[in-house]
Amino acid sequence: MNKTQSKTKIFFKYFWSTFKESKFLLLKYVAVAVLYSVISILANLLNVKELTYLNAFLSLYAFASIIAFGIGNAISVFMNQNISSKFKVRKYAKIGFEINIIFSFIVTALLVLFPRFFMETLMGYNPESYTFYYIMCGYFFLSCTSSYLVETMKCLKFFKQQFVCEITPLIITILGFLILYFCGIYYLNYIAIAYILGTVFSMTFSIILLMKNKEISVNFFKLQTINLTKRQWWILLSNLAVEFIWQIGYYATSMILIRFSDGIFNTYSYLENVLDVFNGFLFAFSSVSAIRITRCLGRNQFDKAYTYAKQSIVASILIWCFYFVASMALIYPIALGVNREYFSLMFMVMPCYVAIHFFRFIAWNMGSYMLRLGGKNTIFVIIEFFCSVILVSMCFIVQFLPVSVPLAYLIILIPTLLFLPVYFIILKKKKWLCNINEDPNLI
Repeated sequence: MNKTQSKTKIFFKYFWSTFKESKFLLLKYVAVAVLYSVISILANLLNVKELTYLNAFLSLYAFASIIAFGIGNAISVFMNQNISSKFKVRKYAKIGFEINIIFSFIVTALLVLFPRFFMETLMGYNPESYTFYYIMCGYFFLSCTSSYLVETMKCLKFFKQQFVCEITPLIITILGFLILYFCGIYYLNYIAIAYILGTVFSMTFSIILLMKNKEISVNFFKLQTINLTKRQWWILLSNLAVEFIWQIGYYATSMILIRFSDGIFNTYSYLENVLDVFNGFLFAFSSVSAIRITRCLGRNQFDKAYTYAKQSIVASILIWCFYFVASMALIYPIALGVNREYFSLMFMVMPCYVAIHFFRFIAWNMGSYMLRLGGKNTIFVIIEFFCSVILVSMCFIVQFLPVSVPLAYLIILIPTLLFLPVYFIILKKKKWLCNINEDPNLI
């Protein structure tokens, strides 16, 4: 009994200390979700004729997230497993910055060279003029760079600075929208400038903070030779691959729901936007846990890392319980007040949506924020590949199935249910508990 009480006490001590540490991250996720909602409302209030054009291009922002988040995850492993060496931390921060610039430049160049392919073929939109498109290509490049710098701050636990750098550009964008609204100017190119100004401020402020910080003091204007080992290159490129493959699966999920029913898809999309506020609790907690586990691996504290990993899984279940109660208590009044058309459908969609997140929370925790931290990413590239293949295959099958909310959600949950046992097996075998510095040339 005393042993059980001791374990419970240790867990809740870990749980509380992690949440205290992640308070600025949590505040950021909530604030970002709210501010993006405000931006969306203001964009619609402007009644811009080319609003579809704006939304179509902004959907390509997912690629910016792939580059920044993928490289940021890999660099986090390099930096936090070498956190005691200021030289190595500074080196990897600069290498990541330069690699991010290279990838961002390549993607931006492709956007500039093939505008019709991206807008007409890929997005299905035929704009009258491409002036706005080219201006937003500049925004894309800047947002890739800014997002990486913000990810670097998170990697180094500079959560307060990250909060400021991520919230400020959104506030500047909102002010730009308000100025346009009150001046009665609906010119789309001015909206692009509002986005760019906010991103430039964020990027500039991030660089200054990272250069002036005593713990790292990175000089981003001095070039660093990119000399990664074979294993480090694999960790970096596989992180990018996982993000890209996951994005394909996410797109396939939307296609599955659309083919079932417009009502099911629209309600799902509505819930995705509203409940992102609650998802922030998991992301904030998991980010702090990931840094703790990675630093333990770099110090060969494998038992401690494994304990943190198990506690993190239990914590994700506890967070889901909060998510379940809070979302079920709040979503129905919100749905009734905002969209009566989907209110009746929400009674079926909402329980299914919240239920699948029980499995997703655990899978996200183990896959994205824990098991990849040892740098053995091959299994996760394979898992994400098969998950996306399953979802893409289902896009062609669902049109022959009856319209059913539970069936639709069961189908998009299939990959998670299939591979969740694999995550547990890998976790229990403990082979992911490794220090990347011990055998740096191993692929």
